[in-house]
Amino acid sequence: PPWQFELRQFDLKEARISAEDRTTHPVAKIELAPLSLQIRGASLDLTKPLTVALDTHLNGTGSLNVSGDVTPQPFAASLKLKLAGIDLTAIQPYIAQHAALTMRSGLLGGEAQLRYGASKQKPALEFTGNIRVDKLHTVDNDLQDDFINWERLDVLGLNYRHTPDRLDIAEILVDRPYARVIIESDTSLNVKRVLTGPGTPAETPPAPSSSTDKPVAAKTAALKTATAKPAAARSPAPQIMPMSIKKIAVKGGLANFADLSVTPNFSAGIQDLQGTVLGLSSAPDSRAKLDLHGEVDAFSPVAITGAVNILSAALYTDVSMSFRNIELSTFNPYSGKFAGYNISKGKLTTELHYKVVGRKLDAQHHIIIDQLEFGDKTASKDAVSLPIKLAVALLKDRHGVIDLNLPVGGSLDDPNFRVAPIIWKVFVNILEKAVTAPFALLGALFGGGPDLQFIDFKPGAGDLEAAAVDKIMSVAKAMMERPQLKIDLPIAVVPDLDGPALVAAKFTAQLNEIQALKAGRKATGGPGAASPAFEQLSPAVKLDLLTQLYTRDVGTQPKFPEAVTTGKQGADAVSAKIDFLTSGIRERVTVGDAEFKALGEQRALALQQALLADLQIDPARVFLVANNKAVAKDGMVRLELSLK
Repeated sequence: PPWQFELRQFDLKEARISAEDRTTHPVAKIELAPLSLQIRGASLDLTKPLTVALDTHLNGTGSLNVSGDVTPQPFAASLKLKLAGIDLTAIQPYIAQHAALTMRSGLLGGEAQLRYGASKQKPALEFTGNIRVDKLHTVDNDLQDDFINWERLDVLGLNYRHTPDRLDIAEILVDRPYARVIIESDTSLNVKRVLTGPGTPAETPPAPSSSTDKPVAAKTAALKTATAKPAAARSPAPQIMPMSIKKIAVKGGLANFADLSVTPNFSAGIQDLQGTVLGLSSAPDSRAKLDLHGEVDAFSPVAITGAVNILSAALYTDVSMSFRNIELSTFNPYSGKFAGYNISKGKLTTELHYKVVGRKLDAQHHIIIDQLEFGDKTASKDAVSLPIKLAVALLKDRHGVIDLNLPVGGSLDDPNFRVAPIIWKVFVNILEKAVTAPFALLGALFGGGPDLQFIDFKPGAGDLEAAAVDKIMSVAKAMMERPQLKIDLPIAVVPDLDGPALVAAKFTAQLNEIQALKAGRKATGGPGAASPAFEQLSPAVKLDLLTQLYTRDVGTQPKFPEAVTTGKQGADAVSAKIDFLTSGIRERVTVGDAEFKALGEQRALALQQALLADLQIDPARVFLVANNKAVAKDGMVRLELSLK
């Protein structure tokens, strides 16, 4: 009969295993020492399980304990793992193959159960337990700054199964996490650069534009080129392994953001970030609840709430974010570059809402800017070519608040769709509309219509029409609500319209004077004063008054030409003489520059008095300007107001 072999107990003590993996650069070195191994129940019957127990240390730190049963044929295992204080810097050579970061510290610990074995009823591999990583510290290789750190990360209730694949986690607890996000000088993200790593193939980038470019500039440019392919040309999305995370809890988080693409560089941080994410799942219809809170500084709270489904192929996001009471002076690098002015004062509050359904984004941005004041002008070449101070004055209400809504929508599959540039474009469009059509903006807000800046006068008249009074009331309301605005009121006339009207007014005034003298009373009226009494007089009386006026102006009695008297008798003769005298007298009436100037001033003063009637507007904000901004429009003289 065949020999039978049985080794009831095997003990190995104080052993040392030193290993090197020279496929990595640098070489990965691992030493297990001291190592103790115990095997019980070994025999030639490979179907019988062995009981094993292993205790060791990794590279002189921490401890690793493995115990359980192993069956050689068919291979199966049921093992308990205990880890404590394992130094994760040992895996740095492997990290270096895939990411441009260095792990300075990190301690792995936990307890887990590992089961392996082919079975129709159970998965081939199952790993369950609790894992933690303490004092993780990673550094960005290029910038030599902290990248991602945390004090402690606990993964509780971890359950991973293979064939079929599935991952379930009961809870992830993160204590004092830290992350640094940087927009680099070439506008690329440090996260993408770091995680791309040196081992990722990329197209050959163009030569750097100057000797001052960072070493990573070429790499990030190539990455952007490689990732800018149309959506239709990309490979189908891989199948997502079913997974769920019931709870993620963050405590005492800190995130630093910096933008090196602007000069001077911009930086800001979110402090004391804490909260939960509940119910993450790869199920298409799942909705995880997000509730995170922090602060930009001690008095600027931040809140992120809503529902997400980031683990599913069917992406869903319905998240609201609010940032309150943020000092605007911290944004001077952006203000100086894009607005052309530094900010000396102001607070920012934003309420953002992002919704993604079926890869379609609907983003709402409610921005409130309080007490914005600009300081020194910068020499930025990227500043918008707009009178930015006028735009701000138009948008700022009497309480010093600018309230804007900036909606953005589009498809995430569109390679040209970028949220931030679109938001900036929408904002610039608002500024452009404000400064190119300021009265249209004010008319929409406070009444008066889109042509609020145009005020019509009758030719030769300096008094406001009823419609003009209504417009001025709307302008006054807008001026009260926009206290930083100043207004120019034109001193202007249109000689082609106002000239004949002034001549007619002077002629009427002269007739009124003759009529008054004849009646034995003092003449009243002046240019613009009508004399309806003259129109009601009989032809004979009119002829008498005209004759007296002609004689006074010419110095002699009128001599009527034969064309006026020949063949005409009675009323016809009187009418012909009236027409002759009227024409002759009016031809002698002249209007000079002084009278045009007086009419223009009368109009401007009428506008000024209407604006300042209730004294709620500071008179120092209202200017009378001789700019001749007047045109003929539908038989009226149209003046144009202007803001500054």
